[in-house]
Amino acid sequence: MAGGPLANAPGGNLLTSLALSSITTVKAGPGAILQVSVLVAGSADGAVYDCAATANASTSNAVAPILNAVGVQEISIPCLVGVTVKPGPGQQITVSYQ
Repeated sequence: MAGGPLANAPGGNLLTSLALSSITTVKAGPGAILQVSVLVAGSADGAVYDCAATANASTSNAVAPILNAVGVQEISIPCLVGVTVKPGPGQQITVSYQ
């Protein structure tokens, strides 16, 4: 069976949040951001943060950009506190995480 990063993700429990257009904490505890699908590019990049609440998202805990281009971004970065995503202005995204 062939598999990319998502199929081989350690620990299983793959979760998805669909069609997000505003800042959202998708996991309020340790986990990992695995993939971001940008459905609508928007006018600027968004970001992924290692924090357990939207109010705590800041440049000091940003772990990856969400590029303002339609497509799939393989990220695979552990988050020790939580997984929060903030789409850029006009972006719509779907994220896969553990």
